[in-house]
Amino acid sequence: MAVTTTPQDIIEAAYAKSKLNIPGTIASESTELLQLVGRSLRGLYSFAARINPYFFGASSDVNYSAPGWAMPEDAEHIFRIESAGGSGANVAAGTRIWIVPFDDLKADAAKPSVYLFGGVFRPAGNPPDPNTSTSLRFFYSKRPATPAALDSPLDSLWREQFNELLILDVAIYLALKDGGDGSRDREFAALTQQRNEWAQLFAAHLEHVAPPVRRHGHIRRFNTETLLPLLAGGSGFVVGEAA
Repeated sequence: MAVTTTPQDIIEAAYAKSKLNIPGTIASESTELLQLVGRSLRGLYSFAARINPYFFGASSDVNYSAPGWAMPEDAEHIFRIESAGGSGANVAAGTRIWIVPFDDLKADAAKPSVYLFGGVFRPAGNPPDPNTSTSLRFFYSKRPATPAALDSPLDSLWREQFNELLILDVAIYLALKDGGDGSRDREFAALTQQRNEWAQLFAAHLEHVAPPVRRHGHIRRFNTETLLPLLAGGSGFVVGEAA
């Protein structure tokens, strides 16, 4: 189904979280809160990329432009690169292109490889590497499109069953900004707790919505609390993966 939720919908629902919220007085809707919704959405996509990079997956074909192939602008986490072929390409379409470290360009010298530097993927300098006629296909976890206006729909890949995460992020911001004197501390704490519980549900959905069958290794499990700082409301925890 198409995403129909707008930033205005999120903001109005956030106002309803407290009788102390007076619309249009604590923060500007058309600038401050619109940007906040976009920032909150971006935090959730970053959160998702750590747990399941395929959930908000996208792909893009990029042609060579000296000195290499520019990283797609909406890429949050690139997890695979393949040759997309092209006239004069030296690597067949569908062949995997390996990413090697900048400080070890011969890490996989027998395979077509590139390295990332300055936002551009460049040939590693080994014979099998893709030539300038080869287009590359990037597979990645994307960043959300930023809503242009209060009545613009959210990113097309967003899952509206988790709108409450966005609503609570805005409500937390309003309570924090309006309660600088400590008058809304209890409300802030309660809203943050609710947001964190919804984050747990979101993380669980990311983990079990489509678990892959792997020939090697195992599915990583994350401590959601360590990922909360990626969200707009923050948490005070240190980012990192659970053992």
